[in-house]
Amino acid sequence: MTRTQLNWMLLIVLVALACLTLAMERDSSKPNFEIMPDMAHSVPYDSFAPNPNFYDGKTLQPPIPGTIARGEQPLYYNATPEDAIRAGEELHNPCSATDEAALARGAKVFAVYCAPCHGGAGRGDGLVAQRGFPPPPSFHADRALTMKDGQMFHVVTYGFGNMPSYAVQVSREDRWKAILHIRDLQRKEAAAAQNQAEYHPQSLLHLLHPQCPQHLLPAQLKSRHRSNQLQLNQMLQPQEFLSDSSEKHRKTPFFF
Repeated sequence: MTRTQLNWMLLIVLVALACLTLAMERDSSKPNFEIMPDMAHSVPYDSFAPNPNFYDGKTLQPPIPGTIARGEQPLYYNATPEDAIRAGEELHNPCSATDEAALARGAKVFAVYCAPCHGGAGRGDGLVAQRGFPPPPSFHADRALTMKDGQMFHVVTYGFGNMPSYAVQVSREDRWKAILHIRDLQRKEAAAAQNQAEYHPQSLLHLLHPQCPQHLLPAQLKSRHRSNQLQLNQMLQPQEFLSDSSEKHRKTPFFF
């Protein structure tokens, strides 16, 4: 069979199928024959369809009063300052400060939901605050340092002032972990401030002369401890004594 004969044969078959299809055409306004109608037409009621089986005629029914969703524990608080204080007394962070995984998760949650307003270090200098929105208070202020974890959890859950509720966006477990990260920021800030205070000149003077009041140290050192001038200045300004120049060695101490 040549190619031309094959093409003519295929053309005849195509025309025959088209004629057969036209001959078997049914009313286009009616659906075709359904072999498995249950797959196309649901037997139960649709979610929002009327339902005569219930007293209110609705298919969707509200949960029974007192129903608790699986995995959720109710919070019996209101969005009031009084309940925030009560939450601080009753609620405690279930996450440990030594849990590295919880700290890492809390840092991620804080970076996504908290840092835009509070800033990465929690000083209230986030990008949102820098662009005109009222800045939130710093987490390193006395009020935040003395606020209990439960009260902070209440603020995140119900909102306070300009801060909205984050109960929908952040799960309860992640809220506690974010608070854990805030406490970690506060500890690091306090440690940095302590280290800075330890290297303050007055602090060094007090370490050398612990029996002397700090406000009298310069005068006391000037009158009673002249022999310690070189040693003290080596601690406070070591760069002045690194040079071999005798002129720098003869230089008068800067605070005497």
